Amino acid sequence: MANTISITLPDSIKAYVDAQIEAGFFGNLSDYFRELALDDRDRHLARLEDRLVEAIKSEPITFTDEEWENGDLIALGRERLARLK
Repeated sequence: MANTISITLPDSIKAYVDAQIEAGFFGNLSDYFRELALDDRDRHLARLEDRLVEAIKSEPITFTDEEWENGDLIALGRERLARLK
């Protein structure tokens, strides 16, 4: 399902995008912004994957029963990881 959005661009950016389309890099304005959005999504997913791989390769962090029940595990993990570095 396609959706329509409206954006406002400064003249200089609009001229750049138009030049990219005129040069044949993109078929139209929608193609340009679709590619931009997909590239952004892929970049974020790659960064997340890199962080997950780094976490898998790092030393495991274990928590006590009390920490599991009472603590903010994300904050505790970050604190312990900072101490390891």
